[in-house]
Amino acid sequence: MRHVVAGWKTAAVMAVLVAVVYASVSTPLYAVLVVGLLIAFVAPTATMVTALAWVVLCRQGEALVHASVGGVAVSEIDGLLLLSVVAAIASQRGSNRVTARVPASFVVAIVSFPLLLLVRAALPTISSYQGSALVDIRHVVPYLALIPAAALVSRFGRERAVSALAALGYVPVGVAIIGSIGYRLGLIAPGESALMLVDTAGAVRPGGELLVVILAARVATGGGPLLARSRVLTAALIVLELLLSQTLSIALAVGGGALVAVLVAGKSRGSLGRVFGGFAALAFLGLLVTGAFGAESRFNLATRLSEDSAGYRFAELAAISDAVLGDPLLVALGAGPGSEYAFTNPYSGLIEVKGDAHNVYAAVILKVGVVGLVAYLWPYLSTLRRLRNREDEDVTAAVSSIVAVLAVGLTVPFAWSTQGWVVVVVLLTTLAAEDVASTDLEPTYRRVRGPRRSARRRSSRGTANSRARGMV
Repeated sequence: MRHVVAGWKTAAVMAVLVAVVYASVSTPLYAVLVVGLLIAFVAPTATMVTALAWVVLCRQGEALVHASVGGVAVSEIDGLLLLSVVAAIASQRGSNRVTARVPASFVVAIVSFPLLLLVRAALPTISSYQGSALVDIRHVVPYLALIPAAALVSRFGRERAVSALAALGYVPVGVAIIGSIGYRLGLIAPGESALMLVDTAGAVRPGGELLVVILAARVATGGGPLLARSRVLTAALIVLELLLSQTLSIALAVGGGALVAVLVAGKSRGSLGRVFGGFAALAFLGLLVTGAFGAESRFNLATRLSEDSAGYRFAELAAISDAVLGDPLLVALGAGPGSEYAFTNPYSGLIEVKGDAHNVYAAVILKVGVVGLVAYLWPYLSTLRRLRNREDEDVTAAVSSIVAVLAVGLTVPFAWSTQGWVVVVVLLTTLAAEDVASTDLEPTYRRVRGPRRSARRRSSRGTANSRARGMV
């Protein structure tokens, strides 16, 4: 059997090499894809980690490689997601190491929304304004991250997987700090790249900001991981990133997570530090939104509410309400993928037509109605219910990170992008996973040891028979 497997692997490698040579001559882009598939089979774990990391760190719309496949615009983000799925499948061949499993009930919960989106796409779109339905249907692609996320958590366990995802938040924190220093030294000009956006005011918006939300919410509630094992250093760097990016929505989301920590941690062991951290985060948020760091600060809530950016968001909500409310069918099932709405842009005063919104939940209702909103929130609620039944020290940090992600979706469309949706899928999948007890592995151990025992029995029988012949 081993010779058959080795022969199959050799044949596969030879086939891939032949394909690489052919693709290099015809289309270099295909050659890169084939090489990526080869790497996925040789080093599946490294492929999954690297692919998912770049997907969540790259800014939306700023991918490095763009191509057209069958008339559909694709980028390396789409290719890396598919590559991570292939690597996840390859990692399961001959692997008996399972430290955690994703419950089937959670899988049903998280795939309900993309399935509903596909079903709704098969029905007529009911909207005065209609764009390409494919733009919304492509939101199914990020859910492919469920497969590599489940493979990684089954290999490394829930705690290590969650810590690794949160630790990835240090990358956008570092990018924001380095980008700000480079801008002030004249080394980086205002503009947008794959890793950050630097505006003319000097604010730096790194890619993967949703990871900062998760990391900040966990640190504020006594969780980790901590940089250099120092909570003070970690908190200082996160606060510095918030000040440099000047993103009020993230600060409010972290404050919401901290508030939940204050309310939840009261009955848990070692809750004093968590409650103190939650109150500290809330106090810092209060100083921000009241303009304590300057009346002209973008964190001044009173000033921001009077700006056009707030008026823009309110105009979106009003337009979506007018487009959906009044028709029970639209309220229940939405206008369908590709539906759009019109509203007056407060910046320009002109009529603008668009299909998404800063409020994720309003965008979901526009596309698939209240039924779709329930399907979208189902995995969140399912994960929170599972966390409630655990007694781990890290439960409060996990709950606060989920609440922070839900809160940021009220004003920033992180989850309505491929990158943000992948973060959500990976976060919920890792938190919903259940550790495998040692007793669960016992049947596998017995099956492995079984043939050896039977072999010893046959050997002992043969020895007994030979002794009997000798006696005769």
